[in-house]
Amino acid sequence: MDYFFFSYYACGMRLSDLMTLEWKHIDWDARVIRIRQFKTKRFPDVLPPLCEPAIEILRRWEKYGRNKRFVFDMLPEDYDLKDQNRLYMDRNSKDKTINTSLKGARLCLGITPSLSIHCFIPSLHTVPIETYIHQRGRLYQYA
Repeated sequence: MDYFFFSYYACGMRLSDLMTLEWKHIDWDARVIRIRQFKTKRFPDVLPPLCEPAIEILRRWEKYGRNKRFVFDMLPEDYDLKDQNRLYMDRNSKDKTINTSLKGARLCLGITPSLSIHCFIPSLHTVPIETYIHQRGRLYQYA
């Protein structure tokens, strides 16, 4: 669930950016992520300032210490980010796994809107889901 919430708190960070987010991309003092978006290669390479819940998620993963390179340990430390075909396949696999977990959480909690790792990529669809989560708070408690 941390992936889902971090995506939300990081203004809709895409799964490919979550997967490739490295510890070196985090500027703890400025509370920002300095990364060029993987899919779009778009600038600016600094995402909006991180809110406290996003920082808490990062600190939790830092304490886990599972991966010295990638924040969310979705890729091995020696992963070659230049291998676009492999990354595409790995991203699709992670996408299915995460979305299956979110579907289970949604059904268990009786949440009406469909949830996916993609639902917080800035769009008009984000507003009702944000409102629902803030009003109910149940999904976060499930995590």
